[in-house]
Amino acid sequence: MVNQNSPNDSARQFFGGCPRLEEQYRTIGKALGQFEKTNGRFRTPSPSSVKEFRQSLVFLPVEVLQSYLDDLLNLEIKPEQLFISHDAFGSRIAWVAVFGLALAIGLGLYAASGGATLLLSFALTVCIACPFAVLWHLSPREATVRRMRFAQLLSHEISKRRGGGKGTMTPSSGRLVFEGLWGQATTPSSEGAMSRSPLRYPILH
Repeated sequence: MVNQNSPNDSARQFFGGCPRLEEQYRTIGKALGQFEKTNGRFRTPSPSSVKEFRQSLVFLPVEVLQSYLDDLLNLEIKPEQLFISHDAFGSRIAWVAVFGLALAIGLGLYAASGGATLLLSFALTVCIACPFAVLWHLSPREATVRRMRFAQLLSHEISKRRGGGKGTMTPSSGRLVFEGLWGQATTPSSEGAMSRSPLRYPILH
């Protein structure tokens, strides 16, 4: 039977020619997206949503979850390859920052034209612009921070599967959150996608 939704050559190479692994990655990506949709970005996750997330992954081996986590922490791998839906939150932050910076400049010029000293006008502009400048700096890194939130959630599940109690964010993901916000994130060394080899793919019962 011919699969009408067969992946392209790039996707087949990424998953080592294993359609089952691709489908399991799709399941994880969908579960992460649904969790984010249910809880938003800033609310504390509800117990029911955590339970729903765990149930959606119950039939996936922990090796696949770990492989997905490795790829999630590898910033060279595109979100589309991990079936993570596009998110425009970073773009909205950037537009707000642009509006705020333009407003700060406008108010500074208005103050100067109204008779305020150059120093006072400059100080007014800087004070208003500073928060928006921070937003402008962070907006391109929102996608990285989003991936790290997903990594924390997945790491928590893997830890529970392996008897680690509540589980915590992995050191590498915590480091990437910081570096992703304030500098160039370092791509961790990882294999991911079950090392792109179907020979290492776990047998499912």
